[in-house]
Amino acid sequence: MDISYFAFLFGCIVESYGYYLITKAAKGNVVPACIWHFSGNLFFNLYRINPEWNGGSMIPYWIVNGIYLMYFLAFILYQRTEKE
Repeated sequence: MDISYFAFLFGCIVESYGYYLITKAAKGNVVPACIWHFSGNLFFNLYRINPEWNGGSMIPYWIVNGIYLMYFLAFILYQRTEKE
């Protein structure tokens, strides 16, 4: 594995929290989270995001994980405004 453990851990935490939010928003239905997981894996494979497949560059991996993080922060803010 060419990804540093910190980057891998960061990606796992961000994606796990995303699965939690999606499952919570779907009222316990795991199918939307499964579809999101599948589409994310497809995206990683089609666009060669993994450093093992793109010459060792971590930049695409960090960009994708940063986008995931921004998406979930926006989703959390949206849910907070809906509750108020």
